[in-house]
Amino acid sequence: MASIFDWSPTAGSNTTVDGININTGMPVQNTDNALRSILAIIRQSFSSTLQNFLAGTAALPVSSGGTGSTTAADARTALGLGSAATESTVPVAKGGTGATTADGALDGIGAVGITALSLANPGYIRFNLPGTTNVFQVAWGTFTATSGASTSVNYAAAFPNASFAVCNGVGEFSSTAQDNYPTVSSTSASGFSAYNASETCTAYYIAVGY
Repeated sequence: MASIFDWSPTAGSNTTVDGININTGMPVQNTDNALRSILAIIRQSFSSTLQNFLAGTAALPVSSGGTGSTTAADARTALGLGSAATESTVPVAKGGTGATTADGALDGIGAVGITALSLANPGYIRFNLPGTTNVFQVAWGTFTATSGASTSVNYAAAFPNASFAVCNGVGEFSSTAQDNYPTVSSTSASGFSAYNASETCTAYYIAVGY
């Protein structure tokens, strides 16, 4: 055997390595010599840069998997990171959204997004409006319009500010209701009232607002 890397865990397979007799029954002092040989090879396996890095006196270069620096600023430079690496929110001008929330990001990039919805009857869908705190909302549903009376209808979700509702058609055939639909008489942010001059019927509505 010529090198320490040829050592075998089987005692009988070892003879002399690096000039040291390590065979079974070797002199006691050869154990010390073998240990010193191992430590010398381990030391040679570490470059001076890596030794200094492990000692905390030098930075590990990027080529060796490090940052090439002992400070955050110099590390960013060595890694090729721009100023965006130090910003908590990246502005739109630098390719970010300028925000830390989904709603803020949509507003920052000028995109319209859905902020709330309920796909049911009654239901609604709400959109954000970029550049403003207002929203645009659409609501829909059906209701029973009482004959010869005004019926109050509540939306699935109230509009933040105001609504504009329209009744459109009835849900079943009626000799009078088919030609005389229930008509919206008043609106609010939470609902509307509709007057029905014909027979009691199921009516449809849609409302928009903000």
